[in-house]
Amino acid sequence: MPTINFSKTDLASLVGKSDDFLEVLPLIGIQIEAIDGDDMTVEIEANRPDMFSVEGIARYLKGFLGIERGFAEYPVSRGDFIVNVDKSVEKVRPYIGAAHISGISMDDYLIKSVMDLQEKLHATVGRKRKKLAIGVHDSARIGREITYKALLPEEISFVPLAMEEEMNLREILERHEKGREYAHLLEGYEEWPVLMDSHGNVLSFPPVINGRLTAVNEGTEEIFIDMTGTDLNLIKSAMAIFCAALADRGGHIESALLKYPDMEIRMPDMAGGEMEVSEDYVSGLIGTEISKEYAAELLEKARFSVNTFDKGMKVRIPAYRVDVLHQADIAEEIAISLGYQNLSPELPKSVTFGRRSENHGLKKALKESLIGLGFNEILTLSLTSDEEQFERMGMLEGDAVRIMNPITEFHTSVRRWLLPSVMSILSRNRHRDLPQKVFELGTVVYGDGKNRTHLAGAIMDDKASFTSIKSMVERILTDVGRDLTLREKDHPSFIEGRCASILLDDKEAGFFGEISPQVLLNFDLEHPVSAFEIFIDEIRL
Repeated sequence: MPTINFSKTDLASLVGKSDDFLEVLPLIGIQIEAIDGDDMTVEIEANRPDMFSVEGIARYLKGFLGIERGFAEYPVSRGDFIVNVDKSVEKVRPYIGAAHISGISMDDYLIKSVMDLQEKLHATVGRKRKKLAIGVHDSARIGREITYKALLPEEISFVPLAMEEEMNLREILERHEKGREYAHLLEGYEEWPVLMDSHGNVLSFPPVINGRLTAVNEGTEEIFIDMTGTDLNLIKSAMAIFCAALADRGGHIESALLKYPDMEIRMPDMAGGEMEVSEDYVSGLIGTEISKEYAAELLEKARFSVNTFDKGMKVRIPAYRVDVLHQADIAEEIAISLGYQNLSPELPKSVTFGRRSENHGLKKALKESLIGLGFNEILTLSLTSDEEQFERMGMLEGDAVRIMNPITEFHTSVRRWLLPSVMSILSRNRHRDLPQKVFELGTVVYGDGKNRTHLAGAIMDDKASFTSIKSMVERILTDVGRDLTLREKDHPSFIEGRCASILLDDKEAGFFGEISPQVLLNFDLEHPVSAFEIFIDEIRL
């Protein structure tokens, strides 16, 4: 969980109360890690990025302590910044958001607070800048018309932060500390994104580094914020979090006009959204009868606004509360405001006895066999995309259970098999030493909606071959008392003639072989990979 460092005096000033709030912090899910004089370190749940800054913590505390109730309004003026989004960025980093904050006086402490929030968002929701990268600039040095486009690495030069000399984009990746750290995010792209103003000045080379020209210093009074990434909704949410924090410091929020090739939008949008919540659902989930009127009071304490109606409530959700996705999240806020310590525990109404699942012994034996063979176990997400599950694996299409309203383009379906996820792990770890041997045992969902258990593994090594993976599969099955029968198999993910089906009792129970060169390229892998996938439900001890 992220840790946040700040001044206790500053928090008290923002809340408008003395340190009486220290006893309250654990009640709202904030664990105090250390207090050293005026310095505090707290731990925040990863699902609450709005509290990754002292301003966000203060905002929530004020509601809990009754200092301010209900929806925190953040007026947005129509600003004069325009960002023109060139079509060239579509493949490398397609989305950008922007906003302008005026009327704020930056000092050392506030600069550090802003930078800490920036890095916490990078590391968490931004997936280490892969999905989101944030730039903060002194806007007094910027022309009001900005262009976001992709250029060849040698085509543009500027002086990056923490450097004295001008460099082109390739030199930055090779010689700058941040360039070396984030170079992998631009691998495989011929053109790289830059943000330039109307004077030709480079503001930023996302997702790597900002230009030195627009660095924020003590005395900066207006800030231009840019956020680039692969998910526009995520950018909108992160921008709301960032702007709310600066507005809590007295800043005035001004929107920027973003001109995409096919649309125009203004950002930030601080209006928030709405959700209807059932009174019966909340009472049932919390386990105690709560009227909608009382629930509305508790939600206002958590900084929501509520209108009640016959069957429940219409809850207005702040734009910065990206964690609220379902009625259950609203019920949780009601329980927090009520106080878990005020809820009476109840014993279950029926007595049940657990037992191990039918395949527990088999799964345990398979894991022990693989670990004994030098494999490392991995655990990946069940939600994936058609691109990873089929396209990158050399398949035109496949049957899968798909999500009707996916939140992101990376989670549009439930995984149909495990091998694509295994390949993705190898891709992310391609900079590590060889050989790499990984496996995963988990649930997949077929196109008919039924759950199945699969086991998949892979070896990445210069010596990886059909023979080496065959010997591994034979050993695994021998360890669980089954003999291996093979039949040649044609599979688009594998090299032709180097793939075989695993037959048990005349039924296909899996396959293995050498991954095709095209699939290796799709996952940016430079070394041979041999892999297997076994259908556990077809094996019996």
